[in-house]
Amino acid sequence: MKADNKKIGESAVNHLEIPFNGVTNVLTHFAKNDTGVCVDGFIEVYSGTAMTKESLLGEIPVQIKGTTSKVAGRDGVKRKVDIVDLEKYLDVYAGVLYFVVFMDSKLSLKEIYYKQYLPFDIRKALKERKHAGQKTITDKFRPLPKDPVQLQRLCIEFVSDYRKQRGTDVVGFLTPSEARDEEIKFETIEFTKTLYPGEMPTSLKPFETGAYLYGTTSAGKRYVLDRIPPLDSIQSSSTHVVKAGDFECECQVAIGEDRKGDFLKIGGITLRLDDVCTFTYDDVGSFRARLRDAKLFKGFVESGEIYFDGEFFGRKDTVNNVDHDELERRIHAYGRIVGLMERLGVIADWNPEDFDQAGERRLSQLYAAFVEGVHVSVGAQKENLIVFNCDIAGTRIKVLGKLDENGRYELYDLTSSSLIFATCLEGQERLDDENPMPTLFSFTEEDYRLLANITRGKLIESLSRSPIKTGNADFINNKLLEMLNAYDKGAVCSDELLSCCDTVTKTLFELDPHSEVYAINRAQTLYRMHKLDAEWLGRIRALEASTSSIEARASYRILLGEAVLAQSCIELLDDAARARFATWPIYNLLQKA
Repeated sequence: MKADNKKIGESAVNHLEIPFNGVTNVLTHFAKNDTGVCVDGFIEVYSGTAMTKESLLGEIPVQIKGTTSKVAGRDGVKRKVDIVDLEKYLDVYAGVLYFVVFMDSKLSLKEIYYKQYLPFDIRKALKERKHAGQKTITDKFRPLPKDPVQLQRLCIEFVSDYRKQRGTDVVGFLTPSEARDEEIKFETIEFTKTLYPGEMPTSLKPFETGAYLYGTTSAGKRYVLDRIPPLDSIQSSSTHVVKAGDFECECQVAIGEDRKGDFLKIGGITLRLDDVCTFTYDDVGSFRARLRDAKLFKGFVESGEIYFDGEFFGRKDTVNNVDHDELERRIHAYGRIVGLMERLGVIADWNPEDFDQAGERRLSQLYAAFVEGVHVSVGAQKENLIVFNCDIAGTRIKVLGKLDENGRYELYDLTSSSLIFATCLEGQERLDDENPMPTLFSFTEEDYRLLANITRGKLIESLSRSPIKTGNADFINNKLLEMLNAYDKGAVCSDELLSCCDTVTKTLFELDPHSEVYAINRAQTLYRMHKLDAEWLGRIRALEASTSSIEARASYRILLGEAVLAQSCIELLDDAARARFATWPIYNLLQKA
């Protein structure tokens, strides 16, 4: 038999009073029999335990809903809230604490959830309405803290934020463009948190209730910029040398706190800093990270000890429930893949979760060819020499295949410094064997963007055998433009690709310091590297003053940060020249500006 709604409401109030009775600086005034139109009472908040007029900080309006419906979710529940209520919370009360009390059929308490509705939250909720006639919105409510200290923090900070937001000029998000358009410049950015004895700014407890971010202008106008949501964990990371057993590595170590307590985490290994020192290990991250974690965990299981930066950290005699055979299997499996990646010089951090079946087949093929030295079949191909793309997890390995007498291919890594190529002489079928080049310059723009194993070291080694010179400089310069475009489009190995561009532009400029093209390309590469220094800026200004080329003048002005003047130069070009200029990587810098 379902309980009467009035009885449910009275029971909800009774249950809600209990946790607040343990908070020494608050006094509840919840209506049981005669609820208001929009609110069901108030919480008086005082600065101390003496509840006097002088110590009264403020009153928090409350809305209390009781329900015998099923609780769905532990971290939060979704509830419908009337839009007219939200509008009144904003216009009449300027903020409300909204509680939903879940009970069973006998009206015994199951859980209490809450939602903080201050002006920022209300405006944000109303802004997300889908249509004009909408009556309700669905919002997420979080479990009400059971700790009296957390309830005290919740009430004190509600009053503090209520005062700040009630007097703000603007409540809501301000994007950089909005702030720029309105010429808003903030003198201070702040958020307020209450810290109690024993709590640090990096403790979790202060942030379990969330926080509001405020910006204040030099004129004293305050804006609510955003809200930091309630946090479930907080941590900081730093790099350390970690040693367990015979295995040692440098890695990121995170130390923090979540709802279960303090923890220390290395990849998939978590150490609970509790009385029993609980260790857990899961496979997470890339192949390299998984191999490192497996070896580190094995070292800890075998030795029971762990060291940080050469200092002994702790000991645990036994680690329970460890499947040693499975641990060895993981080390072997991940070791195979990491060995292949090292053999190919793969920079990209391949993650097994990103692999599909086709990627796994290609990985097996590469392992057989480059680690086991096996000649492999490549589909139905039977050409003496073929170049094909081995696309894996959004990246690419360029491979050259040489057919053997058994119809299989011996594979070569096309980024290898031991390989070179040459183009045909213009108007002839004969190769220009006097100007060979590193095979890196035979790739396409898409190759440069997807390449997983491009490195500056391999390029420098290859250039020592096949240097850039007058006979191949123009061809290489054109390839450089494709490399820069690929970098701007988000190359997989962006840092290494830009380093290769640095090597190429430096060499080309030294080959012909009087070339405007080489100077522009050198400068735009340094621009991307944030290394365009005063000497280069002076050189650009001198070149800009003396050039007769409209395209060059537009390029110089882009590099000098004069976007409007650069655009005016581009407008002087005819349609064909303007379209051509828009394909050059220097134009990407103008677009970003």
